[in-house]
Amino acid sequence: MKLQAITNEQGNYLVGFHDIDPWSSDGNRFLAIRVDSLLDIPSNDSYAEIVTVDLSTGAVQVLDKTTCWNFPQGGRQCWVRNEDSDLVIFNIVQDNKFTAKIVDTDGQLVHFCDKPTNCISPCQKYSYGLNYERMYRLGGYGYPGVKDTSEGIHKPKDDGIWKTDLDSGKSELILSLYDITMLKGNSAVLEETDHYVTHILPSPNGSKICFLHRYWLPDGGIQTRLIISDSDGHNAGVWDEGFMSHFDWIDDESILIWGKPVSKAQSLRSSSSLQTIPFLPTMLQMIKPIARKVLGKKIIPQGFYKVVSKNNKFSTTKFSEKLPVGDGHPSFSPLNRDLLLTDTYPNEKWERELLILDCKSDELHNLGKLAQCSLAPSDKNYGSILSYTDKNMMSKFSKKHFVYSRSGIHCDFHPRWKSDGSYFAIDSNHEGRRNVYIVDVNKEINA
Repeated sequence: MKLQAITNEQGNYLVGFHDIDPWSSDGNRFLAIRVDSLLDIPSNDSYAEIVTVDLSTGAVQVLDKTTCWNFPQGGRQCWVRNEDSDLVIFNIVQDNKFTAKIVDTDGQLVHFCDKPTNCISPCQKYSYGLNYERMYRLGGYGYPGVKDTSEGIHKPKDDGIWKTDLDSGKSELILSLYDITMLKGNSAVLEETDHYVTHILPSPNGSKICFLHRYWLPDGGIQTRLIISDSDGHNAGVWDEGFMSHFDWIDDESILIWGKPVSKAQSLRSSSSLQTIPFLPTMLQMIKPIARKVLGKKIIPQGFYKVVSKNNKFSTTKFSEKLPVGDGHPSFSPLNRDLLLTDTYPNEKWERELLILDCKSDELHNLGKLAQCSLAPSDKNYGSILSYTDKNMMSKFSKKHFVYSRSGIHCDFHPRWKSDGSYFAIDSNHEGRRNVYIVDVNKEINA
């Protein structure tokens, strides 16, 4: 696999999640963030620079900086593509609130938005946002630096999914957390716990959005529900639930998602009576490794990629036998949705793999493996973020695991497509620092 680094300058570069197209409309510039250290977990005063890279010269232009970023998802920096010229949106702190800022390609302010951004609609007119302080407090990929004022309210009626008009910056709540928790699935929803949403993604034509609704279970596990609604928040419904993570729209009516089938014990795990058992999460964390070895699939089913839709909810049918059973970050080519790009998590050698599946022929292209950086993360910022996290949530993590998973040492490829399907880009730290690399798709699958 031939990789082209976007820059060889000092510093650490990343895009973040796999749902962002970082190429400008003309394909000449690449949008990323630059940070000093890949060892430290971001704190409330850890700045990242919002930068563009000239792909022909490697020249780096700094547009702005922000403290609203993390290694897995960046600063949610994204191009806003207009007829005249591209703009850039990213998250910031303003007046002790998380919000979004829009600048032009010289870094000049266009305007601020009422709410932070999580993704942009395909029509480029709207942004969908959520509560990053609540998500951070409850263990999701949010930001430290702003206290969660909704703490203690399990399912707020004044918070949830926000839709922002990018021309005016004005936002409206289109689906509340209260309404989301009231949606019926196959399993009862535990009400005596804090709920949050994450991973918003519009359908290819923009008529719908999907997102994940999550909450912690009394035994220390986490319940996830895949929610789909119209772009205005109407007609919301639960399409899947259980242990699920990454997904992409196959088309405007169906979704590919990685998950595990709901086990028979799911209803028991959601029981509020389990909350009265002292030290239950700690005990189960100790028992799980033994249970996996002794009972295997009988109690802990394998995950796989599957397809769900309005007419095929809670599916248990595997999408392809060629794909790995482990989780990855799937996305379909914007122009040829027969091509599925995904990656794997590190194996026992800390190698991550890149894959493209031709869904039409069911041919799998193994593009290559790269080993994750072997440096150790630093815990120097750990104490500074604790005031922004929930104590019960943090008890479910070891300090070592939390620091690793929030540092730049934990580096998923998060492969993301260029809008014309000719290239994809990955984040990687295999050279001892984080950088972004570009891959020519046709050269790889036709080699």
